[in-house]
Amino acid sequence: MPMFIRRFLTDPGNDVLLEIESVNILDLEPPSSITGVGTGTVCIVGEFADGPFNTPTDISSATDLQSEFGSVGYTYNGVSGNNPMARARNADAAVLAENWNGNAMIQLSGKKFSRLQVVRADNNVGSVNFTLLASLIGSAAFAYALVTGQFISISVNGAGPTSATFTGAVATVVGAAGTFVMASGDTVVLGYDAATNFTTTFLVTDNTVNLVVARINQAAGFTFASVNAGQIQLTGRQGGTGGQVRVVSGSAGVIVVLGLTVANTAGTGNVANIGAVSPTEIKTIVEAAVAGSLVETLSDGRLRLASTNSTIRVHTTTTADALGFAESAVATAAVVPTTGSIPAGTVVKPAAGGATAKFTTMQTIQFTPSGVFIGGLQQSAASGPWAVKIRHGLDDGTGIAALAGTINTVETVIATAAFSVLNTLNASAALSEAAIDVAYQTALDSTLDPNAVTRECNIIYSARQSNLVRRALRQNALDASANGLFGRVTIVRPPLGTTKTAAKSTVAEPGVGATRDQRVIYTWPGVSTFVPVIAQRGSAGGVGFTATGNVDVGADGFLASVLSQLAPEENPGQLTSFTGAINSFDSLAVAQGLLTVTDYIAFKAAGICALRMDDGTAIFQSGVTSVDPLITPSLVRISRRRMADYIQDTLARRAKGFGKKLSTAVRRKALSGEIRQFLIGLLAANNPGTQRISGFTVDDKTANTPELLAAGMFRIIANVRTLSSLDSIVIATTVGESVQVEESLPAAA
Repeated sequence: MPMFIRRFLTDPGNDVLLEIESVNILDLEPPSSITGVGTGTVCIVGEFADGPFNTPTDISSATDLQSEFGSVGYTYNGVSGNNPMARARNADAAVLAENWNGNAMIQLSGKKFSRLQVVRADNNVGSVNFTLLASLIGSAAFAYALVTGQFISISVNGAGPTSATFTGAVATVVGAAGTFVMASGDTVVLGYDAATNFTTTFLVTDNTVNLVVARINQAAGFTFASVNAGQIQLTGRQGGTGGQVRVVSGSAGVIVVLGLTVANTAGTGNVANIGAVSPTEIKTIVEAAVAGSLVETLSDGRLRLASTNSTIRVHTTTTADALGFAESAVATAAVVPTTGSIPAGTVVKPAAGGATAKFTTMQTIQFTPSGVFIGGLQQSAASGPWAVKIRHGLDDGTGIAALAGTINTVETVIATAAFSVLNTLNASAALSEAAIDVAYQTALDSTLDPNAVTRECNIIYSARQSNLVRRALRQNALDASANGLFGRVTIVRPPLGTTKTAAKSTVAEPGVGATRDQRVIYTWPGVSTFVPVIAQRGSAGGVGFTATGNVDVGADGFLASVLSQLAPEENPGQLTSFTGAINSFDSLAVAQGLLTVTDYIAFKAAGICALRMDDGTAIFQSGVTSVDPLITPSLVRISRRRMADYIQDTLARRAKGFGKKLSTAVRRKALSGEIRQFLIGLLAANNPGTQRISGFTVDDKTANTPELLAAGMFRIIANVRTLSSLDSIVIATTVGESVQVEESLPAAA
């Protein structure tokens, strides 16, 4: 072929095109149509049961959220809602604790979003190390049928063997000085083990010990009584401390004649019932007898025998075969199980720790063939130890500190394998409210990373509210909007129970005046909403739980849901289906009395997007930002701020595609033309049903001088008039007999 074929994405100029004989294809970018950016991306910062810390994460579904970040609390043995986050908080030295002020799953409940992102705040109080232990698996049973004297012989780390013996003897009573002279109708009431007491009625002919014994056994239905050295012996059936022989009562003189004494006599041994030994009893007996041993019961009922050292072995001399352990097998600590996990919420504690000394792990340790992952990040492929962060299980501010080396007990049985636990550093007491605020500040800062998914966040709110958090949210929205991220608004709320007077305050926190800005939306009051996990657990869940499942939360999350699902130019105060999970105002707000139209006029004037219940439906009465309308009336509307962000973010991202390219007249015209076409689409003159703005102008000439163009600047002036909402509908009526009208029925003939 006499010519080369060359391809260029831009015109390289004649000098390049003439370098060689060739066919030169200029693959030029066609004119673009600008697609609007997303405006409904909500980010919540809060405390979760699991997941990575300070890492903005996109959520694709409710299932995805729960899979990665957990639920309201943890599920143990099929019971949900255990050890939940932020059960009670006293932010800003509040006298009364606020429930769930920080629990993100509670604050998300009942809400939908067009796009949701979450950031988990890190409020750990320390960490613990888990180390894999050698273990053997036994059989599964609710209770194990053993015979007194049977034992399990165990070697730990090559030492021993040492035996753990199970004993349980039946209760026995032997009478003394019985004469056995009975009269017809004489009775005695006896009992054994857990069976119901029974009555024996004697005949006058029952006048020897053998005849008396026969009569008692006839009433008992088995050989309960026997003769021992000429006296009555009563023997129970259940071997162990749970067995009993009871001499309850008798007719006049009968107890003495029988040689018995009214009493309850228990069986003996180290188990309650040798024929049905419980897993708990096995654990107690084995761990006490064999140093370095650990016995656990898995969720499927199987026993697991582990060594706190390197190896464990069950010897062939073992007679307690019903426990199901493979005899002569030697177990060593494996490197990593093929698959499995130590779940978040695993309870660890000092050996004698009470409720305030128990801790829960904060992240799942996941085992895979390729190694160990915590919070989605690979840690190692070794057998441990693996460090994981912990918090107090009873997250109500009462948790006590634990010195290094004292957290040494795993209370929650881990299905994957047996583990030991230890804290190498001190674990602190419950974090102060100020320390929790700092954790939230760090989490909020992570949303400002231009490389994180939250660069596209439009709406941010926090599961926790305090004076510092409200200020931090305000600054976060300002910083995000000023530093190359999408324009962002934040929604804040005062504490539950804040009076309407305090909410309207312009001089003191937590009033609206403390965080005024067009990018801040201030909601009041809180709401009552139904949370399924709360209902499932009921009042048995403790502080913060209710029998009905209804709890008080802020209204900020519901407003975020409304904004997320409405177009940015829409007034969020309109009637929607997005607040359907709101039952009513929160219980403390209800106690403040009826809110009237006068109140809502005052709220709007103060810059409060106040919630109102209208025939049982929740609406946000006035879609206003927190600015003072007397000072900046043009910045009042939420819809104006959000629509401005939408247009500005859309145009800015398209303009980036032109950046640093040669400032040719064609290129400048192309950019301004694309902007004009985008705004024409919003105006929708040919399709009024899709109209989103009222009008616009685009000027790419007035501000551009040769000097500015030579300096590399190109200025486009785009003025957009938004549509107003129907905030005041006036229907003027005059009704009466003398009213002049244009339409009426014709007069009767």
